[in-house]
Amino acid sequence: MVSHAPRYIVIHHTSTPNVDDYSLARAELLARGIQNAHMNDQGWPDTGQHFTISRGGHILEGRHGSLTAARKGDFVIGTHAREANDYSVGIECEGTYNTVLPPRKLLSSLVRMCAWLCVQYDLDPQKAIVPHRKFNDTDCCGDKFAPTLPRFSNEVEKAVPKLLG
Repeated sequence: MVSHAPRYIVIHHTSTPNVDDYSLARAELLARGIQNAHMNDQGWPDTGQHFTISRGGHILEGRHGSLTAARKGDFVIGTHAREANDYSVGIECEGTYNTVLPPRKLLSSLVRMCAWLCVQYDLDPQKAIVPHRKFNDTDCCGDKFAPTLPRFSNEVEKAVPKLLG
């Protein structure tokens, strides 16, 4: 854990199928699968991203200690965006968004999560919320989804005062 706030919230997609199972059990299975892949295939000590949001809108902690750190205004360094890990929080969105947008439940939870992180870290949603492709040569967070992030940031900006009030 480091005792400074990140500068960015990096939005990812999992590049997994866009399933219709929106259950919590599916969300937990996805999160555990990502963690196992990162630890077993990549050799990392934990999952790379800080949070995962399922297509059903379930928000799960990724990298151990991320939620506790965020509550204190600190953060755990992840391994989700090469060259930006020490100053960014990563959120994985379940699915692949090159030709379609995420479902409403996922987007609603992503707005809430990003708004909360902006409050915790005193971040400007217009500057802080970025696609993974800002830092690395990737299609992440999707060719269809990534261009909508400025509009998405407007929704986050509207949600921030509700958390403060």
